[in-house]
Amino acid sequence: MIKEKKQRVIIDKNQSVKKKLSVHELIRKEKYIPQFKSLIEESKKIGKISYTKIKRFFTPEMLSSPEFSIVLNHLKVQGILLKKRNRGPNNANSNLLKKQKRLAKKLLKGEARTSDPVRMYLKEMGSVDLLTRQGEVDLSIKIENGKNKILQSIYEFPFVYEYFSILKKRIINNEVFLRHVVDLENFYRKFINKKIPVSFEDASLNEETNESIKVENDNLNKENEDEDEIKLNQSKKKKINKE
Repeated sequence: MIKEKKQRVIIDKNQSVKKKLSVHELIRKEKYIPQFKSLIEESKKIGKISYTKIKRFFTPEMLSSPEFSIVLNHLKVQGILLKKRNRGPNNANSNLLKKQKRLAKKLLKGEARTSDPVRMYLKEMGSVDLLTRQGEVDLSIKIENGKNKILQSIYEFPFVYEYFSILKKRIINNEVFLRHVVDLENFYRKFINKKIPVSFEDASLNEETNESIKVENDNLNKENEDEDEIKLNQSKKKKINKE
């Protein structure tokens, strides 16, 4: 009987101790109690608190023990709602997803600045007006004039003449083909089809050919005139003989 009474007294004492436990006694170190109190006061204004902020004040064993219900009841009495644990992806991934969503919204609004060269190029090209027909013509003329200036400046160098003289000898000696030096297709299209003299020598040749053609035409005209005169004379003689 005495042993049973002693056991009951011990049980009653343990129950009384458990009932008298406060939230501050469950905190792992006393130096964290002021921080916990200030956190509770701030959370009262918001009306909620996250699990990550609470768990740093308690040991892992306390968080998994039934005594942690004392902390939950304390929060409930203070009117503070405890946020549930994030059972989905870890916080790092969730934060990354949030940042990506924010960046996407900013890009849609056109508020974000990007260092991607392709996006920067497309953005700049979008602000440039398209060329009109006259603008394209003017631009092509400028390009052609620029090419001519470059060629003219190249031709002014003395070694260019030496190069062409060497190239001429190589062409004559059949060491290099003309098609490897001149774009024959463009050459024929620009000069031969339009009958434009390529050089001064070609111009003189054209003049000689034109003169020879004129002489031949004149000779033909004279021969035709002579034949006509002969025919007229013959017809006149026939008439006279008949009379």
